[in-house]
Amino acid sequence: MSVIAPAPAAPARPRRAPHEPEPGRRRRRTPATARPRANRSPVAPGVAWGLLLTVLFGGIVALNVGALRSSVDASRLEGQAAQLRSQNAELEALVSQRSDYRRISMIAANLGMVHTQPPASAFLNLRPHHHTRAGVTTSALPDRHRPTIKTP
Repeated sequence: MSVIAPAPAAPARPRRAPHEPEPGRRRRRTPATARPRANRSPVAPGVAWGLLLTVLFGGIVALNVGALRSSVDASRLEGQAAQLRSQNAELEALVSQRSDYRRISMIAANLGMVHTQPPASAFLNLRPHHHTRAGVTTSALPDRHRPTIKTP
């Protein structure tokens, strides 16, 4: 039967004598955070930082995915806009072709339609006074511009 001997103990550190403050001075206290707490695990801060960084990186990834989706949607919309512009150009060309005067006249003639004759025009003389020069009365308008009224 073998007996396990206990491990030799480390030599004890010599204790320092408590330092007595001088009678007129206050003793300085160390802050509470400088002392390790006995009830807190040393792993807990590392876990907290890890969780915080995981959440932050997850947020960054989510933002990047959202931006990527937005850019894909924007490029798809640009493609649709280009397609609609080309379709608009084709429709404008078709309207221009179909609204040609000669084409419409030819179709109208095939349907038996004819051009109307302009109606006889009657003009009013807006300058009824006559100018006299050397005893000769003349109209204010020359003969070619004088209105003529045709009666049927």
